[in-house]
Order: sequence, then structure tokens, then C-alpha cells
Amino acid sequence: MNHKEEVISKWMNIAITKRTEEVIEQCDEKSEEVYSELTKLLNEVKSTNPNLSGITDRIENIFLLKTRVDTEFVYPLAIEEGIELGKKLK
Repeated sequence: MNHKEEVISKWMNIAITKRTEEVIEQCDEKSEEVYSELTKLLNEVKSTNPNLSGITDRIENIFLLKTRVDTEFVYPLAIEEGIELGKKLK
């Protein structure tokens, strides 16, 4: 990779990372209703079985982490595929 390509690649990585964070926030907003339902159910479990509090907290954290992991995987992949598609259409 030459210097120009390295600079472009670094710039793209920075832009993709920034945009990925924005997309994660958008996903969180879109899934707010589902998250609310999940926390409602987890709170019901906690109220009937307080000893499961640690497990319900871990379930909630895993739910939040899944959005991040999915987005961090899918968004850059979509960018790469879009670039490849654009090259093929030329």
C-alpha cells in the first residue's frame, strides 16, 4: 500500500468508527421499546426472585452489548460491500 492509500485507509477507518458510534446510538433509540419491555420483564424476575438480580443485570448488559457488537460488525461490512458494488458498476 502506498502512502496515499495508507492515508485514505486511515481516514476511512476514522470516519467509519465515528459513524459506527452514531449508528449504535440510532439503533439504541430504535430499540428503546424492546429494551423497555426487556427491563420490565427483568424487573419482574428480580421482584419475585431477588437472588437472580445478578443474572438479570448480566442479561440486560448482554442485550446492550449485542447492539454494539452487531453494529460494529455490520456497518463496516456494509461500507465495504457498497464500495465493491460501486467498483463493479463502473
